[in-house]
Amino acid sequence: MNPIFNESFLSRFNTYALPVAVIWTLSSAGSMFLSSAPQEGYAQNEEGFFEIFRFGDKFALPKYVRGGKSKTVTKTTLVPSPHQVKAIFRSEAGSFVTIDDGRESLIVPLHGIYKNTFRLVGMNDEAAIFRGHGKNYRLRLGYQDNLETEQSVTLTLDDANTDGEGEWHTITHTRLIEGMNNIQNLLKTISIRDVRSGDKIAGFKVERIASDSVFSQLGVIQGDVIESVNNKKLESYADVLGVYNQVPHMKSICITVVRNNQHKDLLYEITR
Repeated sequence: MNPIFNESFLSRFNTYALPVAVIWTLSSAGSMFLSSAPQEGYAQNEEGFFEIFRFGDKFALPKYVRGGKSKTVTKTTLVPSPHQVKAIFRSEAGSFVTIDDGRESLIVPLHGIYKNTFRLVGMNDEAAIFRGHGKNYRLRLGYQDNLETEQSVTLTLDDANTDGEGEWHTITHTRLIEGMNNIQNLLKTISIRDVRSGDKIAGFKVERIASDSVFSQLGVIQGDVIESVNNKKLESYADVLGVYNQVPHMKSICITVVRNNQHKDLLYEITR
């Protein structure tokens, strides 16, 4: 009678059964090790050795999960909002327009305020002129034309140490104050001039900036046009001075610049 564990049997066992047994043993052992760890913590780290034995993924290695924190930033932006001037009435006794935003129609008298933002500054038989957010909006009679309304947008940004766009950086309160505590010294490190749209100031262009300037550390470069700081539009030199006086009390700073004809937000948390 042939022995059970003859050479032919052992050969077939090594070829077919042994690999299956090894894989089953490793996957079972992996389950025991993983069962002692909290599932939530494991899902965040994905560093368990036996996680490679996931049959549904065909033994694929786990995906790399980038580390680091994130910040949630809320900023105000202007969003086009369709409006229609449905009627224009002009007389010596009084002039007004009827304007509709798709939800309601309101009557706005000449020089009156619409939505606490837009002043009706002029009209003719074909259009009404509203002024708000530092610019004029021409709304034609019977057409859908845009006003711009403020909306809050929440962004989640990576807390990274690189200089990529859309990332959250930090600067110490001490460094910020040291760089801005003397306006005369500050003006030695940066030179700006106003940029106008018609007769109105639309921002301030950086003509020169020193590498040790606090604004250079905040990401501002030569050629940038600074339009606003913390959503405060810079439409006068008084606005610039007002922002300068508020810096010591800020918890974060968002400088909106135009760079290469594109808007860019420079976001910094002020750490204390």
